[in-house]
Amino acid sequence: MSGLNEKDSINLSFNSSEKKYQRIISNILDVIMEIDLNGQFIYFSPQVYDVLGYQPDELIGSDGIKIVHPEDVSLLMDTIRDVIKTEKIMSVEYRALHKAGHYVYVSTKGDIIRDGGKRKILAVLRDVSERKEAEKKLKESEEKYQLITNNINDLISIFNQNFETEYRNDPVHQALLGYTPDELNNRNLLEFVHPEDRRHLIKIIRTGFKVGEGEGEFRFRKKSGDFVWLETKGRVFKDKDGENKALLISRDITNRKRVVQELKDLNDLKSEFLRRASHELKTPLISIKGFAELIMKLHREKLDAEIITMLEEIDNGCIRLEQIIKDLIESSRLESSELELHPSIENLSFLIKFCLNELKELVKSRNHKVHLNLEENIITNINKEQIYEVITNLLSNSIKYTPPNGDIYINTVLKDEKVIVSIRDNGIGFTEKELGRVFQQFGKIERYSHGLDIGIDGTGLGLHISKKIVEMHGGKIWIESDGRNRGCTAYFSLPINKE
Repeated sequence: MSGLNEKDSINLSFNSSEKKYQRIISNILDVIMEIDLNGQFIYFSPQVYDVLGYQPDELIGSDGIKIVHPEDVSLLMDTIRDVIKTEKIMSVEYRALHKAGHYVYVSTKGDIIRDGGKRKILAVLRDVSERKEAEKKLKESEEKYQLITNNINDLISIFNQNFETEYRNDPVHQALLGYTPDELNNRNLLEFVHPEDRRHLIKIIRTGFKVGEGEGEFRFRKKSGDFVWLETKGRVFKDKDGENKALLISRDITNRKRVVQELKDLNDLKSEFLRRASHELKTPLISIKGFAELIMKLHREKLDAEIITMLEEIDNGCIRLEQIIKDLIESSRLESSELELHPSIENLSFLIKFCLNELKELVKSRNHKVHLNLEENIITNINKEQIYEVITNLLSNSIKYTPPNGDIYINTVLKDEKVIVSIRDNGIGFTEKELGRVFQQFGKIERYSHGLDIGIDGTGLGLHISKKIVEMHGGKIWIESDGRNRGCTAYFSLPINKE
């Protein structure tokens, strides 16, 4: 009786385990299958319909290879033979034929089990089509990325906070710098940077890690030993582990640097020539002007009217030449950054009125009407002589280039901690092409044949000098015009003194 009870107990336990096993099978998404050692299906869980479209009895008893993609048969067979031989856990991915006619990527993991003394393979089959599709798209994306990064002219690198390289587009690095990948591997970025630029680059990258981005220029040593100038822009990002990394994109600007330096050298040479030439012209000019004045003073009563007129022309010509020399000297000083501000607290409204009073005879000779609309007290921190020159230049241009009986409007506006001065006239104006070069050095615009009854001389340096002066004060200068004979408005802005 006790033996019978023990047998019944074993059967009950077996039945209970079987029910639990069946419940597990029916509630999981994966397919449970059994395969004999000849490769025939001997069991499928109902989920095979959801994955491959077959009812279990449509596959049981059939050769498993029949639903495997021809290109994957050898892989699967080798895996099955290996698990039968070694009884190690198998894991393989392949394409299985869906009943609808398309292939589904599946992953199969299994092991050898014994059932009544017979060996068979118990395996779990899972649909991994979505993962495979995602992997395919990722691979295609990476291939496109590699194609782009390896065929552009820019150097692309990823560094950690220790300046160690974690990625670079090697083909471009080798083409530009001459190094093979092995020659750059496990090397610190700073080893290749010019000693004079290392501190600057460290500052750029460290600042970038703090604020998220940065840019700068530095010299990088090529394999040949020469240095190449690189312009670099960087952005910080976090990798999958949450670590900060720097993506740097660098461009070779060596030729640009060379051209800029050559232009600077030429500009310095030009400025030096103008400075020397101007000073050399001053000595004979003083003699010419002095002798002309002396002749007029000592012998005026003995000279006829024609000679007196000639001497007056000489004197007027000397005055014009003096102004030209003055402009040349100041222009060369501005170009060589020799001019210093030496500012002081001034009332800009008073200075504008003072300049206008200085030009009242010229205004009167042209019979112009001047309209003033100024803020009473505009306190600025400026170099009075330099801003005087700017205002005088703009006003005299407006007076000279406006036909007689014209109107000139002078206004000031306070806006965003700055003052904007405007001088508007109804004169001959500017074409769009002329506006593009009014501030160029020696950018004089010829105004002849426009019916003006005043001689207009000069070098074209006035507006160029004015622009330099205003910009040195932290301001801006510009001119607007609707076209020929439609007048123009000259503007300049200056910071207002905050104290």
